[in-house]
Amino acid sequence: MSSISVKGEFSHLTKDYLQQVVVKQMNGDFVDLDLRSMRAALEAEPWVQTANVRRIWPDRLEISIQEQKPIARWGRQGFINAQGRLIDVENNSTLAGLPVFYGPRSKSNEIAQTYLATAEILSTSGFGLMGIQVDETLSWRIYLTDNVEIIIGQYDVLEKLNNFLLVYQNNLEEKKDQLARVDMRYDHGMAVSWKPKPDVPQLQASR
Repeated sequence: MSSISVKGEFSHLTKDYLQQVVVKQMNGDFVDLDLRSMRAALEAEPWVQTANVRRIWPDRLEISIQEQKPIARWGRQGFINAQGRLIDVENNSTLAGLPVFYGPRSKSNEIAQTYLATAEILSTSGFGLMGIQVDETLSWRIYLTDNVEIIIGQYDVLEKLNNFLLVYQNNLEEKKDQLARVDMRYDHGMAVSWKPKPDVPQLQASR
């Protein structure tokens, strides 16, 4: 049997698992190996972005793998890679530190591109991006750190986000801790909702 060398930096894959994928493709002797089929089998794995398979005489296979680099979660069972593609996986719980997107699959690339633009817009605002949701009516909501929700509506996502930040920096920043939701679906203006004030315990005088 040929020796198999696997190279790459892995966070979600293991060399043992990749070797098993290759072994399943080894139906003949070393001379008859179908390297194209091996590469296709490896690249069919959701966490593999690209694979390269080399035959090194007399009996060695060298496998080079580039692992996917997720930039966000897609619901509970997928992720968006660095190229903006939606990749399906059974479980994405290991990516809990990344923003989460919800929406129609047909909108996955647009959501990914909007995320990248949104992250740049927010970079100097003091806010981080926690998630984006696009519902069945194609209305957008953006979720920021500090549990702040921005309701955008169907159109002009980035323009409305910029408008929110302008008003926030001029009028709302001092009340950041109280801010809960901002509705941007108005032609002229916005509606602001505040977090409920915490209950203040009543102190009873001792007798």
